[in-house]
Amino acid sequence: MEDIKILLVNHAHYDHCGGLAEIKKLTGARLFASPADATVLEDGGASDFRFGGDKAFSFAPVKVDERLKNGQEIRLGGTVLKTHFTPGHTKGATSWTMDAKDGGKKYKVVFMSSATTLDYTFVNNAKYPQIAEDYTRTYATFKSIKADVFLASHGQFFDLLGKAEKVRAGTKTNPFIDPQGYRQFVNRITRQFEEKLKTERAAKK
Repeated sequence: MEDIKILLVNHAHYDHCGGLAEIKKLTGARLFASPADATVLEDGGASDFRFGGDKAFSFAPVKVDERLKNGQEIRLGGTVLKTHFTPGHTKGATSWTMDAKDGGKKYKVVFMSSATTLDYTFVNNAKYPQIAEDYTRTYATFKSIKADVFLASHGQFFDLLGKAEKVRAGTKTNPFIDPQGYRQFVNRITRQFEEKLKTERAAKK
């Protein structure tokens, strides 16, 4: 495990970062995170705008070694990841892109943070006043990324099991090269957000 040098986290919810403190201890790796999520990581989830204060969603606090900047490139060996702040699901949710080569072709890969809306309040949210604006910018960011391959924070978002089964079955084309699936997923979660926001605004009138 000492080969692991850098740890990244796409958002500071317990089901994605609950083991980071132990992993960091075992590997000696440095942890990079956005400034907004770094605070939540270091207080074990206590300051999260939705789940903070609920022990069921707490996790072991973990020290962040470097606070990332939007657009920052992370380099290790021959790999370069570009940082994209995609807030909303958490205030510091973060995604990354990179180029990958396969069979002499270059593909754009995106590692998407979660951008689903859960049970969040979008209008007059005292704990996160700019939540609607952040979600809107995040979906615009995702739409601007021309991804060939998309991986996300939960396997069902990009049909991980279905695509893996096709690989095992010996499909001639790589199912993970799925630009259409990426666009469809982004469009779907954008519509879900817009419908929720519209409904909430109407109810507040």
